This record gives sequence, C-alpha cells and structure tokens, in this order.
Amino acid sequence: MERLGSITSNYYHQSAAVALVYSIDEHNSLTNLRCWIEDAERYAKGAKKFLIGNKVDLEKERMQVEESTALSFARNNEITDSCVFRVSAKTGEGVHVMFKSIAQQLMEHAKPTLQSDDVFHIHTAGEEKNKQKGCSC
Repeated sequence: MERLGSITSNYYHQSAAVALVYSIDEHNSLTNLRCWIEDAERYAKGAKKFLIGNKVDLEKERMQVEESTALSFARNNEITDSCVFRVSAKTGEGVHVMFKSIAQQLMEHAKPTLQSDDVFHIHTAGEEKNKQKGCSC
C-alpha cells in the first residue's frame, strides 16, 4: 500500500490544478471523490480544484446528481462555484467553455507569483551595438 501512495503523490507533483470528474448518472461517483480531494490536499497543496460533472448528454431521467447537489458538494469541499462544470465528453458540450475558464482562472491564480511585469527583456539590434565588451569597471 505504501508503494501505491508514493506513485499517487507523483501524479500530483507540482500540480496547479486538480480535475475531479464524476458521472451525473451515478451518485456514488460524486461521493467517492472525497478520497481524491484528500489526496489533492495532501500532495498538491495550493492546487486549484475543479469539480466536473460528465454525461450531460444523457436523458434527464437517468440523472442522479442534480446541479444543486454538485454545488453543495463543491462548497462543502472548498471548491468555488466558478470551478464547477457540467460537460459531455461524448458530444463536447461545455468542454470548450470549461477548459477556457480553467485556463483563465489558473492564469489569474498565477499572476501574483510573478515578481514584476518586466520578467524578460529583449535586446534590440541598437542596444547590442552600444553594449561594451569586457569589464565595465
């Protein structure tokens, strides 16, 4: 069991995000995410968590997890409403919007870690000519 734990921790190494996916036609798939959330909190401290309900293409009768239930689960596990999505991997419904939102949120989350706006400086040809060779002492 310890070996499995070390493999699991490698999956989370330096993760910026954790996608927690459940099936909307199987309530247990949502509740079983709790162990994955615990792993994420243990091995990916600071990673942003996203809750993703899959199979929105199914008929309404087959749906076991209502959107309100997913939102409640998210709030109980410190996942903000803006990090909750419902998609269909089969039809692609909501997938583009989800990935775009995740990318935007990760960029916003990463901005405070930059020390300045001028991280890189590109020297132009004119600057290279004026540059002195050797020690400037």
